[in-house]
Amino acid sequence: MKEFFKKYVKYILICLLFVSLGFSLFFYLTSFNYLARNKAIECSNLSHTQISNGVGGTFAVSHPWCIVNKLGKLSLYNLLVPNKTVLAQSTFIIRSVNLKDYFKGPMYLVMDSETINNKVINQLLWQGGFSNSGSIIKLALPQNKTAVCGDIKINDTKNVVKVFLRSEEIPTRNVDGKYYFCTPVLNLQQLPQLNIAFSHTTNIKSFVMKLYLPPTSEKENIVPVTDFINRHDYFVPFDLGQLTF
Repeated sequence: MKEFFKKYVKYILICLLFVSLGFSLFFYLTSFNYLARNKAIECSNLSHTQISNGVGGTFAVSHPWCIVNKLGKLSLYNLLVPNKTVLAQSTFIIRSVNLKDYFKGPMYLVMDSETINNKVINQLLWQGGFSNSGSIIKLALPQNKTAVCGDIKINDTKNVVKVFLRSEEIPTRNVDGKYYFCTPVLNLQQLPQLNIAFSHTTNIKSFVMKLYLPPTSEKENIVPVTDFINRHDYFVPFDLGQLTF
């Protein structure tokens, strides 16, 4: 037996090396860091896909949600017929926002508890800064270009979050458990898809993301994310995406 190992030890070590490299390559190719960018683009291509409401009707989804399993397979997640079991089996989740749909108009103010308690926005409402359309508040669309900012709240701080404009990653800043980001100034005639990928852990209970327009005076300027964090009340929310687990 010793003679056998002495004779073939080199071949055994080479085989073990290739097996180790194979496993390493597999785990890398199925990791969040590797897949997030490509799968985010794949998810964004599903914009305007028809989904079923479970009772025979269909609906075109402008801002798709996608789930990615351990092997890297992407599937469109149907919010009209939510399946918590399928959601729990994902390793990471993507929300893709079709900015073109928003900036074609009309665009509306997100009315939630945070907006209602925002004294700056309330003052603008009283001053006629927004036009009222029934029970919803229509926003004035930027004319040529604007930056877009966003904040993301996930109850589990162990999550990894990546934000992309199509395939270009945008840096995020985590402050007090909330992720903040601002895009470069965007040409409204050539708007890319905004994609957010976040890892799924067993502790996650909810995901909430809002997108904001900068104050009117800054819409055509680069907006440092620190300004967005420090002057948060001056930014106007126009998109709300949320998911519960």
